[in-house]
Formats: sequence, structure tokens, C-alpha cells
Amino acid sequence: MLQYQHSQVLGEVLNVGVLLIFPTQKRLAFLYPEHLFRLKTAYPHAPERVIRTYFKGISKRIEQLNQQPEIFANFVNANYAIHFIAAELLPEDSSALQFGKVSTALLYTEDLGKIEKQYRNTYLSLYEPFQDIEKKDDAFLLKKYKDGLFKKSESIQRLFGEKRIQNNFVINVTEDEFFKFDLAWKNGSTNLVTPLSFDLQRKESIIRKATFQFGKFTLLEDIAIKNNYNFDVLVGKPRRQELFKSYDKALDILQRPKRVEIIEEEEIDNYSAKTLKALCLHA
Repeated sequence: MLQYQHSQVLGEVLNVGVLLIFPTQKRLAFLYPEHLFRLKTAYPHAPERVIRTYFKGISKRIEQLNQQPEIFANFVNANYAIHFIAAELLPEDSSALQFGKVSTALLYTEDLGKIEKQYRNTYLSLYEPFQDIEKKDDAFLLKKYKDGLFKKSESIQRLFGEKRIQNNFVINVTEDEFFKFDLAWKNGSTNLVTPLSFDLQRKESIIRKATFQFGKFTLLEDIAIKNNYNFDVLVGKPRRQELFKSYDKALDILQRPKRVEIIEEEEIDNYSAKTLKALCLHA
């Protein structure tokens, strides 16, 4: 596993790539995500451009090594693989990107492409974009809410100017760590609006997306209590019936932290009216 080590002191790492070595087939494969959304969300200041440069460099080197079948003669154990990786791909040093421990597995099929796909789905699917262009994504839910605000009141723009409603509200956890919310509106408490569409393809993606948000809300729980923040989550339901059970489980996960309110898609128009009413505007 290629890992991004955010803090060696804290031992925080995220998997950002997978190196597969097929000695008998005399082939190397390096898998990495096209999108780094998950990494940037966890560590907003991670050097994305530098990481992508490493991806390209390793991939290019892999192509060169695959043209040298003689190098595979010495792949007799994991220890050799460790030395090979350090010598040919990425040296062991104190930089943020490092390969982890080498593991071995039995080759269950000669279809190497199938194996690569399996490893990509297992270790890198979290980096896939949550949205599907043809589906009701996060942006769709947020637009639905904003459209409700503007259509129901001509005075809404004034509230943005007065900052009673704000775009891109930021909560700073530390000097280097922060979380951004798409919209926030104030009326005594500060209500932080998060769109969260579960109109996805797989059960695992739904649970992972909910679990990620659960972690964020849990991390911010004390800050929310101290500053009187509420987390208002606009959620979209999957269209496929076989995913409804996972959707219900996702809602259960999301509601565990304190100060979280779920607003399902069919309730968004009412939530827009509630927002305006709380801000003393006629809806």
C-alpha cells in the first residue's frame, strides 16, 4: 500500500495507492485514485499536486520495469520486494508518501485485470466521486434548498449581505485543520447545512459516506455544543429499491451524534420555509 503519512508522531496514515507484484507473470501494476477528495477532506492542506506528480512518476517507472522481465527472477520473498521498492520506486525516508508492509497472497485467477479491479474496489473505492452525473447528487439537494429560499422571499439576498445566511461557513478545529459547510443560517443558533445524497450504486458506498459524515459530526460535537451549532443534513434517497435498507442504516448512523437533524428530500421545501420563518421573512 502506498500511504500518505500526515503525521509520523501521531501515526496517521491514509492509503492512496496499491502496488501489485506478479512475479510469475513478470508484471507490476500500480493503482491510484483519479480523485483525491477523501484525502483533501481529511487533510485540507495535503500537497495534492506533489502527490499526483509522484503517481505519474511511479506509473512511468512501472512501465519501464515491465519491459525488463529479468528483474522478476529474484522475487522469491517479501523481503526482496521491500528492497526492490526502495531501490526502484520510492526510497524509504521521512517524506509523507511511503510504501507500507509487503503482503503476499495466492493467485486465484490468471486474469490479472480482474485482480487489479478487485484491489481497486477494495482499497481505493472510497476515493470515487460520491456523485453520479445522471443522479440526484449533493449539489442537486443544495440547489433545491437554495431555490426554495429565493423563490419564497424577495428579501433573501439582504440576509446574505447581513451574513445571517452565509455560503462556505468554516469551522477551524486547529490551525491546520478545518471543515467547510456549504451554507449556514443564524437565528439564535447557527444551523450548518450539509447536502448528502445517497443515490449511489453500491451498499458499501452508502455506508461509507454516512460513516465519514458521522466521524466529522462526532469530531465537531464539543465545538457545536460550545458555539451553539446545529448540523442540518439534507439527504437524498437512492432510487434503487435494493439499497433502501442501506439507506435506513445510513440515517441511523448519521443521527447518533448530537445536534444532527435529518431533512429528507421531500422535506426540503418545508425546511426552506422554516428557514425563512426563523429569520422573520414571509414565506
